[in-house]
Amino acid sequence: MSASSVLGKYNLSDLQELLAITTCTWLQPANEFHLPVEYPTGLASQMKDFSHSNAIILTPMVPDAPLNYKEVQQILRELVMGIYILNQVPTIYLDGNYDCSTTCVLSPAYRDTLIGQILINVDYTMKALWHGAYMPTEKRKRFSEVWRANLEINVDGTSKLGADIPSEFLRAGLIDISTDPDFTGIYSTDVYLDPSYDPNNCAEITLFMQHVNNILLQINPYITYVRQHQNVFMCDATYTLSNAIKLTEEEIDLIAYQRLQQRLIIQQKLVEKYLERKAEIHRNIAYLKLIAFLIPFLIALRGKKKVPDLSRILPPFSGNDYS
Repeated sequence: MSASSVLGKYNLSDLQELLAITTCTWLQPANEFHLPVEYPTGLASQMKDFSHSNAIILTPMVPDAPLNYKEVQQILRELVMGIYILNQVPTIYLDGNYDCSTTCVLSPAYRDTLIGQILINVDYTMKALWHGAYMPTEKRKRFSEVWRANLEINVDGTSKLGADIPSEFLRAGLIDISTDPDFTGIYSTDVYLDPSYDPNNCAEITLFMQHVNNILLQINPYITYVRQHQNVFMCDATYTLSNAIKLTEEEIDLIAYQRLQQRLIIQQKLVEKYLERKAEIHRNIAYLKLIAFLIPFLIALRGKKKVPDLSRILPPFSGNDYS
């Protein structure tokens, strides 16, 4: 595969970002660093070498979320390209914009990929459950391209036209997620752990909204079990949801911090309970667990100078397959 075929889909700005990250990462070959860099503890650094020309991976099958063989091979292809060529592992996060909105940021190597789409789907569903509203995929894509221009957004996030921004989002298709048949009634479920704590109290709501821009909820897939016998690997993985309040002791006192944590734990448990209720997300989570193993597995293979032969797997997806 030529370099032009790998890099051709990026515009100049994206290409500059891609190459900057590629040359400033711990995944670079060790001889590129002035100081020695070791791989993280675990499979990435402790895999035993083997002489076989193939590797067999055994992982539990989720009966109600069967993986698609073609998609598994596409994921493998994308990880090989991302790790071996572009020195990147897949990550996703929300980044603030000048106009008080946020943008979903993917590792550049995984934009317009199946892995990127899986990350976006899971992250969006998680945030939709957290916030209680979502916009269907097609409407979201279309609206995200035009809403700033249509509403003439100022740097402070207000509209020059005086438009009511929430109303514009509602007209564009934003809906209450509890109206979705898969999530009906989820917010009426009693998930309160402390009967003395009322999250609907005005003071608690005010406190939360005061610090909402400094709060995050994230998902972290990880390996729980791995065993190796020569070229055979048995593995299992899971994930955790965690929250964080990005404020220092000077910015928030201990009591307010504890009150925020009480509210966040309730929200986190609700998301944990319902995240996999949709069949598509349930299957995407299964893919994330596989990816959690494949990343350190491929990093370890790379460290042992072993390169997967992509010519022996199915052809790659076309760009239309990610839409």
